[in-house]
Amino acid sequence: MAYKASDIPADLLARMSDADRAAIGQAKVVMEDDRPLATWRSRFRSQLEADYAERLDLGGRVVRWYYEPLKLRIAEQWYSPDFMVVLAGGAIEFHETKGVHRGRERGMAKLNAVAALYPMFTFVLVERRSDGNWKMRRIQP
Repeated sequence: MAYKASDIPADLLARMSDADRAAIGQAKVVMEDDRPLATWRSRFRSQLEADYAERLDLGGRVVRWYYEPLKLRIAEQWYSPDFMVVLAGGAIEFHETKGVHRGRERGMAKLNAVAALYPMFTFVLVERRSDGNWKMRRIQP
């Protein structure tokens, strides 16, 4: 389904520039359906993503989350954030999980580029530290 400006809360839309609104029209939303807990782990691309999904469901500030719900255009490529997270206050963030692997630098470059191209969205880098705790860092455009 196409992502439209009407899908964005009016107060947020009013604060966006014309360029930002035009960028929204390039995004494509594919929302996940609600699946039983037993099928969760099989739908993630990595163990890290599956573990983070379980953490998101622990409650607290997260009301709902979606796994890879949309694609954002970056030049001739597409970027799909790992999670769209809806917070208790209604704010929406895109969380990207990253582990320690060979392709990390390329993934980080893409994340920084998408944050610069879509400044109307909040992007958060999520990393699991060696002690098992999670580190979160907001990516600044």
